[in-house]
Amino acid sequence: MLEFFPVELQSGFPTFITAIYTLMWGLVLASLIAITHKKTYTGFVYPDQFFISMILATLASTAVMMSIGDSLARGLGIFGALAIIRFRTRIEEPKNLLFLFSTLALGIALGVYGFSIAISSTFMFCLVAWLLHFFVERKNQKERFALVVTMETMELAAQIEQIIKPLSLKIRLVSQQKGKEATWQLEWQVVRVAGEAATSFLQQMSEIEGVLQVKWSKSGNLVRV
Repeated sequence: MLEFFPVELQSGFPTFITAIYTLMWGLVLASLIAITHKKTYTGFVYPDQFFISMILATLASTAVMMSIGDSLARGLGIFGALAIIRFRTRIEEPKNLLFLFSTLALGIALGVYGFSIAISSTFMFCLVAWLLHFFVERKNQKERFALVVTMETMELAAQIEQIIKPLSLKIRLVSQQKGKEATWQLEWQVVRVAGEAATSFLQQMSEIEGVLQVKWSKSGNLVRV
């Protein structure tokens, strides 16, 4: 099956045409996975850098596997080089980690010229991701986050709650404290259905006259709007 893929090796390395051909397949298939992740994402604000990282991870892993080939010496050399790198970025959601892992697995499959495996697994992975999104995530998933607003007067609190309530399942005022220069900082706990638009009402709050700063927090990480 798919025997028409050109795989011509010389001295253990692929030809230039073969390398470009393999990387092009990596770009196409990785883009399909990245688009699936973006369309099925149920978080608060979509991480654009994660979209780019998935595509680049596929190309990088493909290039690494083509460079190693069946040489043990090359594999040990690349392993030693990669051991120097320290990845500090935390991935909060297991789903995001699985999508990133799928792009790395795709690169590995393409790097050893397993085109049938790469193409079939990509389509199956994306299909299952879409099915789970429509039949599981959209019905059951809820998000809980903290909303912190700094304002000039307490009278603005009621106006802010009127904006939040239509898009929330539950809202509760957790704390209020007076800040510097006669400002007030209020914090709400909000429960909402994952996947619903949230950026718009955050922008509405930030445009209210007297609101100085709006921040939301999910998993303890504050993000300023």
